[in-house]
Amino acid sequence: MADKYEAAASTMDTAIKNNGGNLETLKPKIDAAYSSMSSLGFNSTDTAQAIAQLTTSTGSPTKAISLLGEAADLARFKHISLADASSLLGKVMAGSNRVVTSSASTSTSAQASSPRSRRRAKPSPPHS
Repeated sequence: MADKYEAAASTMDTAIKNNGGNLETLKPKIDAAYSSMSSLGFNSTDTAQAIAQLTTSTGSPTKAISLLGEAADLARFKHISLADASSLLGKVMAGSNRVVTSSASTSTSAQASSPRSRRRAKPSPPHS
């Protein structure tokens, strides 16, 4: 587990440096992000991967850290990993509407095939 974290942290550090961020300056924000994401059930490895992906997508480590909440919400809503949610969010931030329309059609088709949607509505009684 430590090896995975070290790899994720190294990737995050590289992404931050490559996008003009200063690790020493961002350390308090990164530590706060680890703590915040931990309270939501995401470990440090997940958080480091998400920060790395969002930093690369947005070009800003500060923006990446501020988007972690949205990534966490998306991960929980779609039942996917924080890294996958960050990747999707990064694509949306980059202007890819395909991700949004693909997700919308998936949820629409899932709703249409649910047992609740297949039930027939009871006809309303005639008005007198």
